[in-house]
Parts: sequence; C-alpha cells; structure tokens
Amino acid sequence: MTVMRAIVTGTGSIATRHLRNLRQLFPAAILVVVSRPQGKGISAEIQSLVSEQYTDLAAALKVPVDLAVIATPAPFHVEQAMTLVGQGIPTLIEKPLAVTVAECDQLLALCRRNDVPLLVGYCLRYHPLVAILQERLAAGAIGRLYNMRAEVGQYLPNWRPGTDYRSGVTAQRALGGGALLELSHEIDLVRSLLGMPHAVTAVAARISELEIDVEDIAEIILRHRVAGQEALASIHLDLFRRVPRRRITVDGDGGSAELDFGRATLTFNPVAGAPVVHGVPDGFAINDIYLAELQDLIACSKFGRQPLASLAEGLATLRIVEASAQAAHSGKTISLSGEVSGDCP
Repeated sequence: MTVMRAIVTGTGSIATRHLRNLRQLFPAAILVVVSRPQGKGISAEIQSLVSEQYTDLAAALKVPVDLAVIATPAPFHVEQAMTLVGQGIPTLIEKPLAVTVAECDQLLALCRRNDVPLLVGYCLRYHPLVAILQERLAAGAIGRLYNMRAEVGQYLPNWRPGTDYRSGVTAQRALGGGALLELSHEIDLVRSLLGMPHAVTAVAARISELEIDVEDIAEIILRHRVAGQEALASIHLDLFRRVPRRRITVDGDGGSAELDFGRATLTFNPVAGAPVVHGVPDGFAINDIYLAELQDLIACSKFGRQPLASLAEGLATLRIVEASAQAAHSGKTISLSGEVSGDCP
C-alpha cells in the first residue's frame, strides 16, 4: 500500500493545525512543509510533525504528492495553487482565496480544464449548527426571510498567543490583512445562506489603537433576492472586541433564529410555539470542522464531487469582499450580479 504524501505551504498557526490534523487522520503519512525563504523559522511542533522541509515548492513536488494545503499569506495563494492544480493535486486553499478577483481568472480556467478538486478553507461551513440553520431556513422554519445579521468581533492581540500581532498577516495590508479579508467567514456564511447579493454598501476604517495598517472594522449591507423577494443582510467585522462574539441572527415573518458560535447553540423562536434550541453533538470540538474540510477534500478526490466550499464559492465570496472595499472607499453602492460557474469538481 502506498503511503500518503501531503504538502502544507506555510508555517503559521493555521498551517500547524492542518499538519496536526493530517497526522491525526493519516498517522503513517509523509508530511512535507514548505516555508517561505524569508519567512519566520519553523516551530518545534512543526518539526515534530513533518518528515521533510523545503523552502521551494517545485523542489518539494519532485516526488509525487497526494494532497496539498496552502496556508501562506493570501498574496501567495494563487501562484501556489496554479502550480499544485497544474500537477493534478487536490488542494485546500486557506481563506481568503486571494487578495483580488482578477488574479483568480487563470486559476479558474485551469481548474475547469483539470479534473482536480480545490477547496477554499471556509471551515465554518462544516459547523453542525450551520448545517441545521441552512436546512431549517430552506424548509421555511421562520417563514419569509426579511433580514440576516452576522457579527464577529475579537481582539487581534489575543488571536495567536505567543506571537506579536503587529508582525502577523492580519495586521499588514501587504500580506492580505484587514477585517474584510481576514474575517470573511461571515461574508461567506451569509452568501451561502442567502445567495449572491445584487448590491453592496459598506463602511470600513481603522478606528482603534491597534498598530496595524489595515481596517479594523467594517459594516456591510447586502441586498438579496430570496425566493423572489427582497431581503437585507448586514455584517459586522472588527479586530478589537475584547469579549469575543460570533453570531448570526435571522428574522422572518414566522419568527427568528439565532446561532451563537460562542455558546454553541442555535435557537429558533417561532411566532407561535415554544423556542427550539439545538446544540452541537456530544464530544464536538471546534477542531472537528477543520478535520471535516480535509475529509471533504479527500472524498471529493475519490468520488469526483464538488467540495462544500469550492473554488467558485470562494471566488463569489471574494467578489463581495472586493465590492465591500470598493463601496467603503467610494461611498457608493456597488452592484453585483450572478454566481461564478464552471468550477472544478
């Protein structure tokens, strides 16, 4: 039996998590890390997890690879993905897919030509309560949808203990940082639940004392058509909230729903009847969603199906991020239309 060989590009906290999870899923696998030549050093934990270390992706690919994870800063994502997809390697790209929509054109075309699964790391898609919310909204649990509100706020210096936030990706525009790109999970969730908006309005600014050169807050309003009728979504993103918060609330003509990620509860409040509260399965841990996305990528490779968060999905979310930045800069409403189609499996 051939031993799996998997590559992870990057040496930060998310790269470490993926290496740890790959080792858990495939104890005998040959794990390879590719670091940036001018990047920070490789941690002791990564060294304990991997069998091979490189500073050049091409060198690492001289031996066949079964799976790849791109966990470098966003400006490097597309170039690395082009190399990996071009060699037919199933690949997980950490979110965001890229910094701009335009740089993804060649990757989308390559993915259409090659039968290779490519998954974007919007891991909250794999949260069990998100799946229940999506299913219940589609079934009309709160009737016609009027409004959705997604919020996330967390204090950047506390994100990655033991590191200086000022040197991290999130703090630097040159590395694809800022609230819009780094906290785009909420944008992706709203789009996956309501579909592509047709108009975007936004405000984004740096208002805190954080030592960063990017926006630390964004307020976004999206206009959607849901079941042929108008619906609004609002999204709050910030990098300075001292008490973390992540939640989604939805209002309809038949009631409301609230998904509180911190409390791990999903509550439906119907107009008539008692509230219904859903919790996560016994034994659930947040790392399960990261394991699930790796398992999804592997299953897509085996069975030729679409991943839950595909290239087209990630590109659609990036379009909203880009439109939000344009709206915030110009003070105008930005029009959007249509989903990206023709994705790879």
